[in-house]
Amino acid sequence: MKSINYYIRKGKHPVTAVTVLKYEDKLARGVAVCNECDQFVKAYGRELSKDRAVKAFNNERSFGKIRQDIMVDIKHLFKCEYMPVLTEYEVELLTDPVDK
Repeated sequence: MKSINYYIRKGKHPVTAVTVLKYEDKLARGVAVCNECDQFVKAYGRELSKDRAVKAFNNERSFGKIRQDIMVDIKHLFKCEYMPVLTEYEVELLTDPVDK
């Protein structure tokens, strides 16, 4: 199973952690959005987003809709998303350097 992690920032500060899992032809994405009042901790965001990706992968469904009022420059609609449409950046991260 291949796993990638990345962060979405607002200014200099990370506010969202994203994990994408790929196994054969199956994909899952987990998203952890930090509230403006929270202190973002990368390790915790990474852990939470990975747990959510695994949950989507194991249940083979998407759930946990992200509230529109807390979305910060992200296009993802679910905290746990099964078979998501990948962004260009996610495709680039998942592509092996040998395949380029």
